[in-house]
Amino acid sequence: MVSTSLERNSQHFNEAREQLEKWAEDMVVAVERELRDTKEQIVDIDFAANAASYGCHATKVSSIQELRTALENNKNISNSCVTVIDTDPSVSTPGTAWWEVAVAELSSETAVKASRKDYEAQLQYRKTLNK
Repeated sequence: MVSTSLERNSQHFNEAREQLEKWAEDMVVAVERELRDTKEQIVDIDFAANAASYGCHATKVSSIQELRTALENNKNISNSCVTVIDTDPSVSTPGTAWWEVAVAELSSETAVKASRKDYEAQLQYRKTLNK
């Protein structure tokens, strides 16, 4: 009797495990399909064409040498220049530098004014550290 009960429990467990595995496989297929559909909806932006549409002199380059040449050529152009080069977003430059973006100096919003005041206090504090 105990043996029969154990066999039934084992059979139920195996059936439930198989159902769960099939459900998991279905979920993977559904997510992969959704990811593929999402990727198809992503539009590649032509930054050079976009800049040109604003009247900028726009150049797309594909190597460091082309970048150097384009930047040198841009010095002789009187209007705004945009030079585009594709980069790898997963690779960063070594070091611990950061890009500081200041808070707006003029604003009618109380929160922005408070943030600017705090930003200026931080600048003053930093100056004391550099002495």
